[in-house]
Amino acid sequence: MVGIGGTEPPAPRGQAELFGPASEHLHILVKVNVLDDIVGFLPNVRINDSAVRCASGLRPANPQWSQPGPIDLLLGADALGFILLGEIRALQPDGLSAMSTVFGHSLFGPVLWSPPQTADPLSVVGVSLSDVVQRFWEIEEPPHAARVNPLDRECELFYQNNTGRRVDGRFVTRLPFLDSRPSLGQSRTLAEKRLLSMERRMRRDPAFLDKYVEFMREYQEVGHMSPSNFDWRSQEHYAVLRTPSPCGLEDPWE
Repeated sequence: MVGIGGTEPPAPRGQAELFGPASEHLHILVKVNVLDDIVGFLPNVRINDSAVRCASGLRPANPQWSQPGPIDLLLGADALGFILLGEIRALQPDGLSAMSTVFGHSLFGPVLWSPPQTADPLSVVGVSLSDVVQRFWEIEEPPHAARVNPLDRECELFYQNNTGRRVDGRFVTRLPFLDSRPSLGQSRTLAEKRLLSMERRMRRDPAFLDKYVEFMREYQEVGHMSPSNFDWRSQEHYAVLRTPSPCGLEDPWE
């Protein structure tokens, strides 16, 4: 099935054969497709009284032809030869006509009608595109929730007061530390185990010992490490010899 303009209607729910008496001597058998809806109400509006009076002497096939109503059956060209009787009567000049059928008169043609003169209140609200876009960004914007942790504010102030830029363009800042340092626990035992393990390896591998001593001396020369007389937490570490590697030795800290 193809509709007006080449549109495809919804798929039919099935097919059926209708056999109904048109008169005492005529029976019509048609095959139809079963659809949820054929077309909207016809006619679209109520036919005016002047057109109804023109058809007052006829026997319409649909007694309620002037009132909008549902369409139950749409007959095609395969059934027209059994339905049309051929007599056409013009009821209005350039307007309503009537054709005789086995069901009664079928009325067709243009009908003049005047829309009802009623005034219905209608409110229209226009929103500009800029307002819509602004509202969209307001919804997408993350909430501006105030920080409740005073440490966050303290950290921001620290970096604002201790961050600068050198003449070569690099930024320099200090590292923030808490005034009340939490206890880090006992780490000396683990650090000693790491050191003794590396010493045993150094006794077995003199080349590894030379690399380690050279690496740690370089740490001292560049200022990354210096002897401490304070009883701080012991920082355990171990050496890893990688080949190939530009420096040969890596010193991961834990």
